[in-house]
Amino acid sequence: MSEFSFTMDGSVHSGPIVYCEEDRSVEIPWEWSGNPNYDICFAPIDLRWFNKEHQLRILHKLLLWLKDQNMKSTIDLPSEIEITDQPCRWANCSERRIKGSAYCLRHYDLNLLSG
Repeated sequence: MSEFSFTMDGSVHSGPIVYCEEDRSVEIPWEWSGNPNYDICFAPIDLRWFNKEHQLRILHKLLLWLKDQNMKSTIDLPSEIEITDQPCRWANCSERRIKGSAYCLRHYDLNLLSG
């Protein structure tokens, strides 16, 4: 498994979280949230330099890192996950969707990524 790290740069209000892995790095823009339920918010995260499975691994690492930093973000999963009987709205997916979402767990994550 490759070594990786996250660092949070920027001003008081916004900046990048820098993800470094071996000889590659990518900046993930963030800004402070005006919503009291979140500390920071993200636009769709652009990790197109990595394949989809690698992007999902980075996203999960970011979620764990944010949790370790005691930061709530707009990309967090709901605290209590309930699966409905309704199908995911992602094309050709037969999985059941998360309550309050149009997507199953996998596509909830993929929806956070751009490209």
